[in-house]
Amino acid sequence: MAEPKRDPAAGAALGALSAAKNRKIMTAVGAALIAVGIAGMVIVGSQAVKAIQNENFGIAQGKYFQLEQYVFMFVLIGGLGLVIYSQVSAQREKAKRRESQNNRNNKSTDAA
Repeated sequence: MAEPKRDPAAGAALGALSAAKNRKIMTAVGAALIAVGIAGMVIVGSQAVKAIQNENFGIAQGKYFQLEQYVFMFVLIGGLGLVIYSQVSAQREKAKRRESQNNRNNKSTDAA
């Protein structure tokens, strides 16, 4: 693997891996993707309505709008998946910490 100091792409990949461990950053990125997906779908939909109202709407243009809607829908779904994954991971980590703390408390009370 290339050294991050010499290869900017390797440095970016290393930064992405580091950020992926931070659940708050993952949640924020997922929320941003959700917002982009919703905004994109609304914008493309409004453009389609304008084209229909101006009677400039053909089959080719309909396929184009449909493709754009799918792109933004997948961005939305990806963001939703990222938010769900980060929240479930954060809850799992909290539960593990709580369980280990309870085990330590139980051992200390048993010893006394």
